[in-house]
Amino acid sequence: MRRSARLVAAALASLAIVATLSYAEGLSGQNPALALLSTALAGIVAGVLVRESLAAAVGAGIGSLAGHGIAFTQGLLLWNPLAQQDIVVFRIMLSALTVVIAAGGGFLLRPKAVQQEEISAEEVPQQKSCPECGSVAPSEAIYCPMCGRKLEEIES
Repeated sequence: MRRSARLVAAALASLAIVATLSYAEGLSGQNPALALLSTALAGIVAGVLVRESLAAAVGAGIGSLAGHGIAFTQGLLLWNPLAQQDIVVFRIMLSALTVVIAAGGGFLLRPKAVQQEEISAEEVPQQKSCPECGSVAPSEAIYCPMCGRKLEEIES
């Protein structure tokens, strides 16, 4: 799956999780456990889907902010330990926490770099070193490609 498709999937999954659990939170009477669960779950799912820090963080941030925005437009009463007028600030802080969790999950789950195969000594072409300028030339070179000095034969 392409990076952009994974980012969109992370954003949509985070949106669905945050919107659904925010709706449940509003119905349950401002349950803080649901707010924290939506934050953690959206971040973890985004990290698992994307498996790359930056894209997971972006997807989770977009989805989380959109989910909270939907909850606000629906007029849900959401949990807020700050003053009631600071609910937007608190929900942005929860979205930021979602981003941090997603970035951490994306970092931990990133694919391992492909190991470069060892090249055996037989596969490495032999080279000559110019005694005059020190540049490296192929073993079949007679003259140095940099300074033009005649090179000696490589001893086998």
